[in-house]
Amino acid sequence: MKSHGDPAVYRSVARVLQYLSLTQLDISFAVNQVYRSMHSPQSTNLTYLKHLLRYLKEQLPMASILNATQISLTTYSDVDGASSTSDRRSTGGFLIYLGSSLIS
Repeated sequence: MKSHGDPAVYRSVARVLQYLSLTQLDISFAVNQVYRSMHSPQSTNLTYLKHLLRYLKEQLPMASILNATQISLTTYSDVDGASSTSDRRSTGGFLIYLGSSLIS
């Protein structure tokens, strides 16, 4: 297969997509496939990358954009330090909310 285009550009786009895949889980597998050919991209890899970018362009209007002034991150934690008389174990827990949604 013949290499097509500038490999540096391909690698740059692949790196950006890797970060994007952390928030867009539907593209994780596709980004993994792009990343596998990052060191020596072929013309078929470039075609695959273009398809992925077109998909993202179509999904952009449906993507939700977070505005930091509208959403709050709230955390709660509790620790019970060695209060068990039988084994002196400590227990703890935490809750993390993004807005009103529990995320962890």
